[in-house]
Amino acid sequence: MWYFKKSQYPASLLSDNPNVCEFGRPEASFPFTDCNQALFGPQTIVINLSFCGDWADAPGLYNAGGCPGKCADYVANTPEAYKYSSFNIRSLRVYNK
Repeated sequence: MWYFKKSQYPASLLSDNPNVCEFGRPEASFPFTDCNQALFGPQTIVINLSFCGDWADAPGLYNAGGCPGKCADYVANTPEAYKYSSFNIRSLRVYNK
């Protein structure tokens, strides 16, 4: 698995035949070694849009910005604050060996 900043992705990434040699070291690798591949069925990709997460909901950090209470409470109790929220994912590609 690789992650690239918007301004730093390899040129071949957007082609139909990407050159993984120019991607550099992956953020994560999950090679099958002694695993029985027959035990694995179809997989699902989950995009977790955690509004607070470990970082933003850390004690004192949310309040340091002048916000009262806890981040998770604000998110849960003020859905109107996210009425116009949107996320833009330019590309999500899955390649098979």
